Amino acid sequence: DVEIGGDALMTATADGTEERAIAIRKVPERFNPSGESGASWSPDGKLIAVPVAGHRIAVFSIDGKRQRTVGPTDWGWINSLSWTGDARALIVSAISPARRLYQVHEISYPDGRVSLVTKDTTGYSSVSLAATSNVLSAIRTEVSANLWIAAAHTVQPATTNEQSRQLTTGTGELGVKELDWIGEDRLVYTFVHTQTEDVGAIDVNGGPAAEVTHGEQILGGGLCGCGGHIVFASRSGNETDLWKIDLD
Repeated sequence: DVEIGGDALMTATADGTEERAIAIRKVPERFNPSGESGASWSPDGKLIAVPVAGHRIAVFSIDGKRQRTVGPTDWGWINSLSWTGDARALIVSAISPARRLYQVHEISYPDGRVSLVTKDTTGYSSVSLAATSNVLSAIRTEVSANLWIAAAHTVQPATTNEQSRQLTTGTGELGVKELDWIGEDRLVYTFVHTQTEDVGAIDVNGGPAAEVTHGEQILGGGLCGCGGHIVFASRSGNETDLWKIDLD
Protein backbone atom coordinates (compact mmCIF):
# COMPACT_ATOMS: atom_id res chain seq x y z
CA ASP A 1 0.00 0.00 0.00
CA VAL A 2 1.50 3.30 -1.11
CA GLU A 3 1.45 6.23 1.30
CA ILE A 4 -0.65 8.35 -1.03
CA GLY A 5 -3.00 5.42 -1.65
CA GLY A 6 -3.08 2.94 -4.51
CA ASP A 7 -0.41 0.74 -6.10
CA ALA A 8 3.14 1.30 -7.27
CA LEU A 9 5.00 -0.37 -10.13
CA MET A 10 8.41 -1.04 -8.60
CA THR A 11 11.84 -2.15 -9.79
CA ALA A 12 14.77 -3.35 -7.69
CA THR A 13 18.07 -5.17 -8.06
CA ALA A 14 18.13 -8.95 -7.73
CA ASP A 15 19.13 -8.74 -4.04
CA GLY A 16 16.10 -6.53 -3.25
CA THR A 17 17.99 -3.26 -2.91
CA GLU A 18 17.67 -0.02 -4.89
CA GLU A 19 13.89 -0.10 -4.94
CA ARG A 20 12.35 2.54 -7.17
CA ALA A 21 8.77 3.39 -8.09
CA ILE A 22 8.28 3.72 -11.84
CA ALA A 23 4.60 4.63 -11.65
CA ILE A 24 1.83 4.98 -9.08
CA ARG A 25 -1.87 4.45 -9.64
CA LYS A 26 -4.73 5.35 -7.33
CA VAL A 27 -8.12 3.64 -6.96
CA PRO A 28 -9.86 2.78 -9.27
CA GLU A 29 -6.87 2.76 -11.66
CA ARG A 30 -4.88 0.26 -9.61
CA PHE A 31 -2.30 -2.12 -11.01
CA ASN A 32 -3.48 -5.70 -11.06
CA PRO A 33 -6.07 -5.36 -8.26
CA SER A 34 -7.02 -9.06 -8.24
CA GLY A 35 -3.50 -10.47 -8.20
CA GLU A 36 -4.11 -12.52 -11.37
CA SER A 37 -1.59 -10.90 -13.67
CA GLY A 38 1.72 -9.24 -12.98
CA ALA A 39 4.00 -7.07 -15.06
CA SER A 40 5.94 -8.36 -18.07
CA TRP A 41 9.41 -7.16 -19.06
CA SER A 42 10.26 -6.67 -22.71
CA PRO A 43 13.16 -8.90 -23.85
CA ASP A 44 15.59 -5.95 -24.01
CA GLY A 45 14.65 -4.88 -20.48
CA LYS A 46 13.66 -1.37 -21.56
CA LEU A 47 9.86 -1.64 -21.23
CA ILE A 48 7.38 -3.05 -18.72
CA ALA A 49 3.79 -3.90 -19.66
CA VAL A 50 1.19 -4.19 -16.93
CA PRO A 51 -2.64 -4.36 -16.73
CA VAL A 52 -4.31 -1.31 -15.21
CA ALA A 53 -7.60 -1.90 -13.39
CA GLY A 54 -7.89 -5.16 -15.34
CA HIS A 55 -9.31 -3.33 -18.37
CA ARG A 56 -6.35 -1.85 -20.27
CA ILE A 57 -2.62 -2.41 -20.75
CA ALA A 58 -0.06 0.28 -20.01
CA VAL A 59 3.56 0.12 -21.17
CA PHE A 60 6.19 2.06 -19.18
CA SER A 61 9.81 2.82 -19.99
CA ILE A 62 12.16 1.54 -17.32
CA ASP A 63 13.02 5.10 -16.24
CA GLY A 64 9.31 5.89 -15.78
CA LYS A 65 9.48 8.92 -18.06
CA ARG A 66 7.35 7.48 -20.87
CA GLN A 67 4.12 5.55 -20.86
CA ARG A 68 1.43 4.60 -23.35
CA THR A 69 -1.76 2.58 -23.44
CA VAL A 70 -1.60 -0.29 -25.92
CA GLY A 71 -4.68 -1.81 -27.50
CA PRO A 72 -8.29 -1.55 -26.29
CA THR A 73 -9.25 0.17 -23.06
CA ASP A 74 -12.44 -1.81 -22.48
CA TRP A 75 -11.31 -5.40 -21.89
CA GLY A 76 -13.77 -7.37 -19.78
CA TRP A 77 -10.77 -8.53 -17.75
CA ILE A 78 -7.07 -9.14 -18.38
CA ASN A 79 -5.75 -12.37 -16.91
CA SER A 80 -2.10 -12.47 -18.02
CA LEU A 81 0.31 -11.12 -20.61
CA SER A 82 3.75 -11.81 -22.07
CA TRP A 83 6.02 -10.07 -24.59
CA THR A 84 7.06 -11.80 -27.81
CA GLY A 85 10.79 -12.34 -28.28
CA ASP A 86 11.13 -9.45 -30.73
CA ALA A 87 9.07 -7.06 -28.52
CA ARG A 88 6.78 -6.35 -31.46
CA ALA A 89 3.68 -7.73 -29.74
CA LEU A 90 2.10 -8.80 -26.47
CA ILE A 91 0.38 -12.15 -26.05
CA VAL A 92 -2.58 -11.59 -23.74
CA SER A 93 -5.18 -13.78 -22.05
CA ALA A 94 -8.26 -11.59 -21.68
CA ILE A 95 -12.02 -11.41 -21.95
CA SER A 96 -13.05 -9.02 -24.70
CA PRO A 97 -16.31 -7.04 -24.41
CA ALA A 98 -17.99 -9.36 -26.93
CA ARG A 99 -16.98 -12.65 -25.27
CA ARG A 100 -17.60 -14.62 -22.10
CA LEU A 101 -14.38 -16.68 -21.89
CA TYR A 102 -10.68 -15.92 -21.59
CA GLN A 103 -9.14 -16.18 -25.05
CA VAL A 104 -5.57 -15.59 -26.21
CA HIS A 105 -4.99 -12.39 -28.19
CA GLU A 106 -1.96 -10.90 -29.92
CA ILE A 107 -1.62 -7.12 -29.55
CA SER A 108 0.94 -5.56 -31.85
CA TYR A 109 3.31 -3.00 -30.35
CA PRO A 110 3.27 -0.05 -30.51
CA ASP A 111 0.19 0.37 -32.76
CA GLY A 112 -2.08 -1.85 -30.64
CA ARG A 113 -3.77 -3.93 -33.37
CA VAL A 114 -5.54 -6.97 -31.89
CA SER A 115 -5.85 -10.42 -33.46
CA LEU A 116 -7.28 -13.59 -31.95
CA VAL A 117 -4.97 -16.54 -31.37
CA THR A 118 -7.70 -18.81 -29.95
CA LYS A 119 -11.42 -18.79 -30.65
CA ASP A 120 -13.38 -21.70 -29.22
CA THR A 121 -15.63 -22.78 -26.35
CA THR A 122 -12.82 -23.26 -23.84
CA GLY A 123 -10.98 -20.63 -21.82
CA TYR A 124 -7.23 -19.96 -21.81
CA SER A 125 -5.43 -18.28 -18.92
CA SER A 126 -1.89 -17.79 -17.52
CA VAL A 127 -0.20 -17.36 -20.90
CA SER A 128 3.58 -17.64 -21.13
CA LEU A 129 5.96 -17.52 -24.10
CA ALA A 130 9.26 -19.31 -24.56
CA ALA A 131 12.24 -16.99 -25.09
CA THR A 132 12.21 -17.80 -28.81
CA SER A 133 8.43 -17.14 -29.02
CA ASN A 134 8.08 -20.44 -30.84
CA VAL A 135 6.11 -22.08 -28.02
CA LEU A 136 3.12 -20.67 -26.16
CA SER A 137 1.76 -22.24 -22.98
CA ALA A 138 -1.58 -21.55 -21.31
CA ILE A 139 -3.96 -23.20 -18.88
CA ARG A 140 -7.01 -24.47 -20.73
CA THR A 141 -10.35 -24.57 -18.91
CA GLU A 142 -13.27 -26.52 -20.35
CA VAL A 143 -16.74 -26.33 -18.86
CA SER A 144 -19.18 -29.22 -19.23
CA ALA A 145 -22.75 -28.59 -18.10
CA ASN A 146 -25.94 -30.30 -19.22
CA LEU A 147 -29.64 -30.25 -18.38
CA TRP A 148 -31.30 -33.13 -16.53
CA ILE A 149 -34.90 -33.71 -15.48
CA ALA A 150 -36.23 -35.71 -12.52
CA ALA A 151 -39.43 -36.09 -10.54
CA ALA A 152 -39.44 -33.44 -7.81
CA HIS A 153 -40.05 -35.93 -5.00
CA THR A 154 -37.28 -38.32 -6.09
CA VAL A 155 -34.36 -36.00 -6.78
CA GLN A 156 -31.13 -37.91 -6.16
CA PRO A 157 -27.72 -37.99 -7.83
CA ALA A 158 -28.32 -38.66 -11.52
CA THR A 159 -26.11 -41.75 -11.55
CA THR A 160 -28.31 -43.56 -9.03
CA ASN A 161 -31.78 -42.29 -9.82
CA GLU A 162 -33.47 -44.19 -12.63
CA GLN A 163 -36.10 -41.46 -12.94
CA SER A 164 -33.48 -38.85 -13.86
CA ARG A 165 -32.96 -38.20 -17.57
CA GLN A 166 -30.26 -36.20 -19.33
CA LEU A 167 -31.73 -33.74 -21.84
CA THR A 168 -28.63 -32.22 -23.43
CA THR A 169 -25.11 -33.40 -24.26
CA GLY A 170 -21.85 -31.69 -25.01
CA THR A 171 -19.67 -29.04 -23.43
CA GLY A 172 -20.33 -25.43 -22.50
CA GLU A 173 -22.34 -23.50 -19.93
CA LEU A 174 -26.07 -24.20 -19.87
CA GLY A 175 -28.67 -22.52 -17.68
CA VAL A 176 -26.04 -20.72 -15.62
CA LYS A 177 -28.03 -17.50 -15.54
CA GLU A 178 -31.53 -18.56 -16.51
CA LEU A 179 -33.76 -21.65 -16.71
CA ASP A 180 -37.55 -21.61 -16.96
CA TRP A 181 -40.50 -23.72 -18.06
CA ILE A 182 -42.85 -23.02 -20.94
CA GLY A 183 -45.92 -25.06 -20.15
CA GLU A 184 -45.30 -28.59 -18.88
CA ASP A 185 -43.20 -29.94 -21.74
CA ARG A 186 -40.61 -27.35 -22.72
CA LEU A 187 -37.65 -25.72 -21.03
CA VAL A 188 -35.93 -22.50 -22.06
CA TYR A 189 -32.42 -21.78 -20.87
CA THR A 190 -29.32 -19.71 -21.57
CA PHE A 191 -26.18 -21.17 -23.12
CA VAL A 192 -22.78 -19.70 -23.80
CA HIS A 193 -20.94 -19.42 -27.11
CA THR A 194 -17.41 -18.02 -27.26
CA GLN A 195 -18.81 -14.63 -28.25
CA THR A 196 -22.38 -14.52 -26.98
CA GLU A 197 -24.87 -15.89 -24.50
CA ASP A 198 -28.08 -17.01 -26.18
CA VAL A 199 -31.42 -18.66 -25.43
CA GLY A 200 -32.21 -22.30 -26.23
CA ALA A 201 -35.33 -24.43 -25.88
CA ILE A 202 -35.92 -28.16 -25.59
CA ASP A 203 -38.90 -30.52 -25.37
CA VAL A 204 -38.41 -32.63 -22.24
CA ASN A 205 -40.24 -35.55 -23.88
CA GLY A 206 -37.56 -35.91 -26.54
CA GLY A 207 -36.03 -34.20 -29.53
CA PRO A 208 -32.96 -32.02 -30.06
CA ALA A 209 -32.37 -28.68 -28.43
CA ALA A 210 -33.11 -25.62 -30.58
CA GLU A 211 -31.46 -22.21 -30.62
CA VAL A 212 -34.03 -19.47 -30.08
CA THR A 213 -31.67 -16.52 -30.41
CA HIS A 214 -28.46 -16.10 -32.40
CA GLY A 215 -25.73 -13.68 -31.42
CA GLU A 216 -27.40 -12.01 -28.43
CA GLN A 217 -25.84 -11.14 -25.08
CA ILE A 218 -28.49 -12.24 -22.57
CA LEU A 219 -28.64 -10.49 -19.23
CA GLY A 220 -29.15 -12.41 -15.99
CA GLY A 221 -32.54 -12.04 -14.41
CA GLY A 222 -34.14 -11.33 -17.77
CA LEU A 223 -35.44 -14.68 -19.10
CA CYS A 224 -39.06 -15.63 -18.43
CA GLY A 225 -41.21 -18.34 -20.00
CA CYS A 226 -44.84 -17.27 -20.21
CA GLY A 227 -47.37 -19.43 -22.02
CA GLY A 228 -46.10 -19.93 -25.55
CA HIS A 229 -43.56 -17.13 -25.55
CA ILE A 230 -40.45 -15.95 -23.73
CA VAL A 231 -39.35 -12.54 -22.56
CA PHE A 232 -35.68 -11.68 -22.08
CA ALA A 233 -33.28 -8.77 -21.82
CA SER A 234 -30.12 -8.46 -23.91
CA ARG A 235 -27.25 -6.02 -24.16
CA SER A 236 -25.68 -4.48 -27.26
CA GLY A 237 -22.83 -2.12 -26.50
CA ASN A 238 -24.14 0.22 -23.80
CA GLU A 239 -27.79 -0.38 -24.72
CA THR A 240 -30.15 -2.83 -22.98
CA ASP A 241 -33.21 -4.10 -24.88
CA LEU A 242 -36.27 -6.10 -23.82
CA TRP A 243 -37.51 -8.79 -26.24
CA LYS A 244 -40.56 -11.02 -26.60
CA ILE A 245 -40.52 -14.12 -28.84
CA ASP A 246 -43.47 -16.38 -29.67
CA LEU A 247 -42.36 -20.03 -29.65
CA ASP A 248 -45.61 -21.52 -30.96
